[in-house]
Amino acid sequence: MKKLIPLLLISFVLAGAGCVGAPEPVEESDLDAMIDELEGLMDDDVEDDDLDGEVEDDGEEDEVTCERDGVEYQPGDAVPSLDGCNECSCDSDGSISCTEEFCEPAEDDADTSSDDATDDAPVAASFSMDSGNFFFSPSSLSVEAGQEVSITFASNSGTHTFVIDEIGLNESVAAGKTITFTAPSQPGTYEYYCDVGSHQQLGMEGTLTVQ
Repeated sequence: MKKLIPLLLISFVLAGAGCVGAPEPVEESDLDAMIDELEGLMDDDVEDDDLDGEVEDDGEEDEVTCERDGVEYQPGDAVPSLDGCNECSCDSDGSISCTEEFCEPAEDDADTSSDDATDDAPVAASFSMDSGNFFFSPSSLSVEAGQEVSITFASNSGTHTFVIDEIGLNESVAAGKTITFTAPSQPGTYEYYCDVGSHQQLGMEGTLTVQ
């Protein structure tokens, strides 16, 4: 097909020349040279067409984007960070790069209010106590109104109880046992004692002062 087109062109040239005057004889070598030159021109046109096609194909390629949480970002765009304090951006290769600065996580309002409520409540009071025939040691304790109280009996001899009538507390006593209760909400002095037999009368009692 490539050789047919140059031959047709040469034929038209020769035919045109015949219209003006008698055609001059053409050497075969000159004819071959003309054919080679025309084929070269056609090859150049084909290469240019191929190049144009390649350029057009490159222009149709999809542009690289970054994605986070279902949202697409163009290269150079700022991207929300996962920790909420570092800065991130979309790179040209579709990856997301971020700064790596340490930052404290933000506290929720609910957590803050919970902490405030905890700060308002009195801190729990803990005591170690010894008991025996017939005593509590220490025989006086001081706490805040409404405070959580825990008493751990480090040692005990005999059978005894720990009683505070005003808050309905009546627990048996044993070495290593911990008794917990909430102090009365009203300031004042409250008695604790052992209600086994005549132990209270024998001196097994104490006072709980609520401030």
